Amino acid sequence: MSGNCIDVLVVSRDDSFLDAAGEVLRSAGCNVTCQKDVSQVATDCGANKAVMVAYCPIEEIRCMLGAGSGRSHKVILVSDDSSCMMIAEALRLGAYDYFQTPVDFHDLAEAVVRACQDDCLPPELPKKAAQAMQQNGSFRNASLETVRALVRAVEAKDPFTRRHSDNVASYATQIARLMGMSEADVETVRVAAPLHDVGMIGVPDEILTKAGPLTETEFEHIRRHPALGAHILEQIGVFATEAHIVRHHHERWDGRGYPDCLAREESPLGARVLFIADSIDAMLMPRSYRNAYPIEKMMDELARCAGRQFDPAIAAKVLQWCDNHREDFVLPQPPAESCVQ
Repeated sequence: MSGNCIDVLVVSRDDSFLDAAGEVLRSAGCNVTCQKDVSQVATDCGANKAVMVAYCPIEEIRCMLGAGSGRSHKVILVSDDSSCMMIAEALRLGAYDYFQTPVDFHDLAEAVVRACQDDCLPPELPKKAAQAMQQNGSFRNASLETVRALVRAVEAKDPFTRRHSDNVASYATQIARLMGMSEADVETVRVAAPLHDVGMIGVPDEILTKAGPLTETEFEHIRRHPALGAHILEQIGVFATEAHIVRHHHERWDGRGYPDCLAREESPLGARVLFIADSIDAMLMPRSYRNAYPIEKMMDELARCAGRQFDPAIAAKVLQWCDNHREDFVLPQPPAESCVQ
């Protein structure tokens, strides 16, 4: 492990924490600045600081970090609270990693070094969130709310995707019933749908919020999110069935989807339903680089892509449903014309 040339700001009112963290990080080769005055953090943690380690009450951390936008440095939070909701809050605030006290400062130093390495490394915080939820795995509703908090953490970073998971859940549940799925299978789709993008928590913020089309390299990060989301859910035993749907919700009918290039019925029916529901909301809502599609254009795209992207049987049922249920669509507010071009 080498922390050579890594500039680290350590923030805490606890002198013993500042001393111990500073000593270990300096021995790892980091350039360390310690700060007790939280009001000075914005000044001290400029572009020249690669990592900030913060051990403070959550209210002070919220003031320091806000919603996590606009930061060029990685943030590692330390807290006395090990609850699932605390970890979810760390994710919402855009933290890179999280440690519960008492801290192993050598592990903390390794996390600082890892934070400055390639963005392709697996994120640690979603894994810790899943492990915390697994400890309470028998409490399905509590775990479900925590995973939804992770999804909201992603959606909060981009104003164009807020409420996306709720909209997709509504469409997917109705489509599952259209397809004659059993009530048990409809329930599985209903639970999986709002969790489908939880893997986006591992996508860098600058890609999630980019105002324009993605490069191929950037889109490769996006392609990882179904597998990462499934991995998070698989670690919570009560969501094993939903994990299978989440993993495959970007597979295409022609086998050109991701992550596993499954074709036709190789992909689960619930995942094929979720894919169309996800696509409907994506088309009807604006993005930073385009206006929302009118309902007619969305329906034209469903018809055009049936048999290629979408299961043609599902697409046909959905198109019939669209003609008679236009009032059930969630349309953008304010109107698309006011969106950023």
